[in-house]
Amino acid sequence: MLDTHTTHWLADNAPAETHTEARAFCLRIIKEFYDIDYTPAWHADLDSMLGPTSCNWFSTERGGGFLLVRNERGAIVAAGGFYGLLNKPSTADRLYDRYRDPTHVCQIVRVYLDPLIRGKGLGTAMAKALETEARNLGYVTSYLHADAQTPNTLSFWKSLGYREFGRFSYPSPNGIDTSVDFEKPLSAISDD
Repeated sequence: MLDTHTTHWLADNAPAETHTEARAFCLRIIKEFYDIDYTPAWHADLDSMLGPTSCNWFSTERGGGFLLVRNERGAIVAAGGFYGLLNKPSTADRLYDRYRDPTHVCQIVRVYLDPLIRGKGLGTAMAKALETEARNLGYVTSYLHADAQTPNTLSFWKSLGYREFGRFSYPSPNGIDTSVDFEKPLSAISDD
């Protein structure tokens, strides 16, 4: 990735402090980038990181993974994860007509980079690592959604081969927000 950064998967048996630190990093970026405060319904995946492995959506036991990138001082500067679509029943239900068997669909989430390191290829490297790990765990399709008002984010996912297939709206503190649904067959990723 970048020479001055270390990348590692958040192990299921990592200290609780590491899980707490990863969650805090994500919540900080969400607040800074989207101006969204902590909302239990929207951040249940991050809350799951604080529980036992059997409840952590990102645990290998539950078919997930969470990638952390640290700078030379050891601070988290980027993160991203994936989990099985069945961890989020509301999304699985909304997409039932598209994914009648969601057991082979993962959702990529929380791909966040500190603003100071964006635009240097790290996001692409992280997304590819998430896709490869998800494919290795048996997922055949990668699903994600992104805020419709973030053109750079939408362009980023399109540049990685994700195809838009829909949009959905939902109530938010700002009124109504819209997100874009994307998917990519994991057979389309290369092994390099």
